[in-house]
Amino acid sequence: FGDADLAGTSRSFHVQVKEVKERLLPDSDDNFAKRIDPEVASLLELRLRIREQLNAEEESRYRREVDEKIIDAVLAGNPFEVPGVMVDNYLESLIEEDRRQRDASTDHEARDQAIREGYRDAAERTIRRYFILDAVRRQEKLIVTREEFDERVRAIAAQVGKPEAEVRAIVGQGRRRANLESDLLDEKAMALLRERTAVTAA
Repeated sequence: FGDADLAGTSRSFHVQVKEVKERLLPDSDDNFAKRIDPEVASLLELRLRIREQLNAEEESRYRREVDEKIIDAVLAGNPFEVPGVMVDNYLESLIEEDRRQRDASTDHEARDQAIREGYRDAAERTIRRYFILDAVRRQEKLIVTREEFDERVRAIAAQVGKPEAEVRAIVGQGRRRANLESDLLDEKAMALLRERTAVTAA
């Protein structure tokens, strides 16, 4: 006890219960499913949709692991140095992004240095990955067709639940279009490496 006079003594207390609450869970039925996802018509459809999402996430995770192992294999067989200025520029872009999310009490100098030291290896790997995929893109003369671009726009629209025309107006021109086309080219290059490399995830 905090009070030395009460140490070693016993006391009796009377407690009056004024209210008892019980948390009631909703019934797992079709109405519950519709509240979770208005687009489904039944609990079975909700369960199937959740299973599909989980399977898609697992497939995506597996593919990312395989892709990283493929890049590791290519790097092991084709080691090369990356320009230090590119690494520095990449780290500075990370720092700028991080600064936009900091609060006023952050020690900016210490935080900046921590990013430069902690992310240098990752920055070098990212740049090496860029050079590898760029080499494949050039060697195989990969291009993005209009149909492929349109298909990606439709996929994005479906994913974010926006009209296709609205999404196209955002990503269909300028720098955003160039970035989207670059992503598609990288995916094509990675697919070619995947076809020609016998690698599996752990």
